[in-house]
Amino acid sequence: MLKYSTLNKEDYAVFFARLIPEKGLFEIPKIWKKVREKVPNAKLVVLGKFFNDKFKRRFMSLIDDLGIEYRGFVSKEELYKTVAKAKVIVYPTHFDAFPLGTLESLTLKTPVVAYDIPSVREMFGSLKAVKLVREFDVEGMAEKTVEVLKAKDYSDWFDEKDVEFINLYKSWEKVADAEYNALKEFLNSVKPSF
Repeated sequence: MLKYSTLNKEDYAVFFARLIPEKGLFEIPKIWKKVREKVPNAKLVVLGKFFNDKFKRRFMSLIDDLGIEYRGFVSKEELYKTVAKAKVIVYPTHFDAFPLGTLESLTLKTPVVAYDIPSVREMFGSLKAVKLVREFDVEGMAEKTVEVLKAKDYSDWFDEKDVEFINLYKSWEKVADAEYNALKEFLNSVKPSF
């Protein structure tokens, strides 16, 4: 993945995930409509597989004339190339134990705008290239995305702290341990209602 990493960006954003409502699928058109109010020619590339045809039909019906291009499920190589060249990842997820897409984006030196959910905040909240907004705040998500799209240079957003973070989580074993620990912490914090 590191061979694709670059600060040489092209003028588009990306949303990639399992294409389900919990990942913010139906918020994407709302967010992007607001982005285009500030940046009329803004382009968003959507990558991933729809969970079912009903979700696909509904999503496709919402993106007409919004500058959103659905490319489907692509190879890892194509995914990495596309994410590495993007100016920003838009990630309105409501559900993640360990947001691997965020880690991949940072490894590719692409900033991420995400909802401030516990797993994202805990894992990535201290990194300059991760911009967090209140969950369900479509307007805030659009505003932060516009800020990143208009930024001229991201080089100071990626520093030694990011390199250390990526090195810490670059193996699947470490990712699995982190996810296990996050789930264990959550389960320990939930009190039975019976």
